[in-house]
Amino acid sequence: MKMDHQTVAEAIGEFVRKQILYERPEIVLDENVSLMDVGAIDSISIMRITGFIEERFQISIAADDLVWENFKTLASVADLVARRSVVGQ
Repeated sequence: MKMDHQTVAEAIGEFVRKQILYERPEIVLDENVSLMDVGAIDSISIMRITGFIEERFQISIAADDLVWENFKTLASVADLVARRSVVGQ
């Protein structure tokens, strides 16, 4: 499934808002907001986001990819999806 960067970031943002930040609707996410600063990222949420992107985008995320740098912002998660999509082709 090939999607553009913005569409991927928006889909991940929607998941984060609905599944992780559901009790904090006042938080505004865009591609460059630090997910850690808004309380959206910890080890459990990384696993939840990973499960979502593997299912939604039909890709595999390697254990080596499960580092904070890949989950800093929606843009960095979308970059990870793009990299793994290319690897899987």
